[in-house]
Amino acid sequence: MTTPTLVTVRNAKELFRFLLDRGMEEEGLFKLIGPDSPYSIEDVLVMGPTALERITGISGKRFKRAFAWVIYEPEEGEGPAPTEQPEEAPKKPEKKTSKKIEKKQMGFIWTSPDRESIDQSSELINLKGKVIWPCKFYVNLNRFSLPIIGFIYVKSGAVTHQAKITGIVTDKEPLKERPDPEYVPEALGDQIEKGEAMSLLTIESMEPIPQELPLRAFTTVGNTPVKSARQYTLIWVEDFESLASKEVSEPIEEEPEEMPLPKKEEERSVEQFKPLMTEKIDKVLSEIGGTLYPDLRYFLAEQGFREDWSEEILGKELPLMLKITREVDRIHETPGTEWIPPLIIFELAQKLKKFDVDDSKLPRIVDSVYASYVRNLVDPHESVGIVAAQSIGEPGTQMTMRTFHYAGVAEINVTLGLPRLIEIVDARKMPSTPMMEIHLKKGFGTDLDEIKSFINRNIEYTTIEDVTNVEVDLPALSIIVEFKERVMEKKGISREDVKKCILDSIRKLKENQMSWEDESLIIALSEMKNINYKVLLMLAESIKSAKIKGIDEIKRVIIRKERDGYILYTEGSNLKRILELDEVDPAETTTNNIMEIADVLGIEAARMSIFMEAKKTLAEQGLNVDPRHLMLVADVMSVSGSVRAIGRHGVSGEKSSVLARAAFEITANHLLNAGITGEIEPLKGVAENIIIGQPITLGTGAVELVYTPDKVKRRTEGI
Repeated sequence: MTTPTLVTVRNAKELFRFLLDRGMEEEGLFKLIGPDSPYSIEDVLVMGPTALERITGISGKRFKRAFAWVIYEPEEGEGPAPTEQPEEAPKKPEKKTSKKIEKKQMGFIWTSPDRESIDQSSELINLKGKVIWPCKFYVNLNRFSLPIIGFIYVKSGAVTHQAKITGIVTDKEPLKERPDPEYVPEALGDQIEKGEAMSLLTIESMEPIPQELPLRAFTTVGNTPVKSARQYTLIWVEDFESLASKEVSEPIEEEPEEMPLPKKEEERSVEQFKPLMTEKIDKVLSEIGGTLYPDLRYFLAEQGFREDWSEEILGKELPLMLKITREVDRIHETPGTEWIPPLIIFELAQKLKKFDVDDSKLPRIVDSVYASYVRNLVDPHESVGIVAAQSIGEPGTQMTMRTFHYAGVAEINVTLGLPRLIEIVDARKMPSTPMMEIHLKKGFGTDLDEIKSFINRNIEYTTIEDVTNVEVDLPALSIIVEFKERVMEKKGISREDVKKCILDSIRKLKENQMSWEDESLIIALSEMKNINYKVLLMLAESIKSAKIKGIDEIKRVIIRKERDGYILYTEGSNLKRILELDEVDPAETTTNNIMEIADVLGIEAARMSIFMEAKKTLAEQGLNVDPRHLMLVADVMSVSGSVRAIGRHGVSGEKSSVLARAAFEITANHLLNAGITGEIEPLKGVAENIIIGQPITLGTGAVELVYTPDKVKRRTEGI
């Protein structure tokens, strides 16, 4: 990586980021300019290549090439002031800034499952003087030295407490060492009992921070905002005033009156709602006298909202549900029984209601359903990933590579077949043929003329060329705009709207250059500076492409009559803008752009979109794949909190196993990098064990049987 311009650094933190951006390894940089480094920035910048390489293990020539682009201007109170400055440089007014930490500090963030764990830890520190906190992650102790500052992030909440960590016991395998239970919070003791703890943090002090902060207020040593604290994340420690200021937008300085700020288009917030009818279900349950499992109650509340159940329907559905749950309770009284999911209970109730089954047969039916459910569970140590890959890959070889019509809408072409499946698993940022399926709210989407007017005025992208004929008069150096009256009336556009749009799109034009003649708009450009034929033609093209109204990405909308009303299919996609429209039903409207769904609705919606799009693509080709296999792919792609591709730039490239990564792609690079960094191969997966020729830890390979003849002989003689 080359740097074409000089870079000014004011402290060790900025120099660290600069060298990190040039591809230098973290471990070596910590030794040179980390928080415990004995060297100042001045010492580092004048060191020779040999000394730099001896300290860091990184080529000294790389440092010298990097330092050639560095100008060091220390902050006030941190080093000597820069030497060469103009004597009469105008002084800028001083701005009030928050205090900065003079001493470099490093810390990390980790996740607490709940506030109870923090409360218990604080009590133990007050009573015992310290607390031992078990964690499910491995800590790389080479990155820092103890003690270190830690910040505790409460799951699905905010960073609430600061802790001083004085000791860390860690390993890449679960720890066999068991700490004194008196120092372990009761809420975290399960991790030790289950053998899940990979690190034990010794904390001697813990206190709440002045203001609860989100993760994005903290930055990693690589100068990127912290997005996840599932594992520990190494950060630079800043003062709380500067962290809090990241969440407060800076005030806009007032501009002079002669240069007013341009008006920004107001952003409308999309109303958030939860598709549940919990209150109605609770009311009916209280009337008939019964309770449901929380999961089943939530499932019915969501299903009832989508299907708009009335209290009368609930009065018919819930009594049968209660009868089935009593039988399920009877089964669950036996220790070790599996939990039956709510969907199975709901589908069973629908079948029983359809066939009008006698209550006396209900126990036998529920027993049969439970037995069938248990038979279909995954066996212990079964290779579900390989089975899912084969289940999808084998029928995938029969898929055609074509673009075909979508859902019977002949006017819209959408990528289907194998190319679409590849788009999904590659997590493409933009599909080759983006489209949306827009559902309108009940009571609105009944009148076809009203729907057409709504599309023309709010959705379909409209340019001046769509509503006018733009011609160029070369001899007169002018542009003639003739209006399409019918089209303008249909789209609700007036002549003044067109005139205003032209003035906004071409700032050089003045209103006095525009005149009306025989129902046409004449734009005279003969008096404009530097006007010629080429400029005239370019201005005409700019006028034609100027936008009047609509949503930029949506070029065309098709209306299709369905059983429950009209549905709109679009060429192009802009989910956020569509959901802002009051007439649109946000619960049913969707797009085939998975990354857009992740940005607008979140990762859970993106996960469901991956599953539905893959299922729809395979079903269109007449291929039946077990939904659980597609769900596994969707889970793997979204488990990290963002949509990742199945490939070397995503899931496969992030595997912990060196041999597994090397077996996929770019073998030599993976092995070379692993050898240079001293990476360890745990040999836990399938591919790496096959490569070295030893049994895989799946199926029978995961179980070890030991035959001891002496014990068998003694038992036989005793008989």
